[in-house]
Amino acid sequence: MDSNHYTGSAAEYAVAAFLISMGRQVWWPSVQQDSIDLLASRADGTFERLQVKKASWNSRTSANNTYLQIELRSSVSHTVRRKYSADAFDTVAAVSDDGRIWMIPLEQVLGETVITLEKRGPAHRRKRSPHTPDAWRVR
Repeated sequence: MDSNHYTGSAAEYAVAAFLISMGRQVWWPSVQQDSIDLLASRADGTFERLQVKKASWNSRTSANNTYLQIELRSSVSHTVRRKYSADAFDTVAAVSDDGRIWMIPLEQVLGETVITLEKRGPAHRRKRSPHTPDAWRVR
């Protein structure tokens, strides 16, 4: 099995544990071939469909900075990726190596392919981002 499956599964369990600690029930699909990794109950009796992503540090775009990022693309094959559709799921849950969790409503990042959650390095010209990762962080 590919090591990405292990890290992805660990991220799913981390999100499930967080949701359960908040008093929510969590379900996994019987087959992992869909964009929905978890289904979680809401207080109003409806369900939230979650896509869980393992955040990783990327320094490919800058020699001086590193970025904690998630990719918002699904794999069609080993070489082909596509953006998620508006009805694919409700929330992207991102998990970092140190256990931090972000819950990101899909409508806020729809059409994006990469989301930066944190930047480390010298402050150069800051590119304006419409995203507010601190508002998405739940743990």
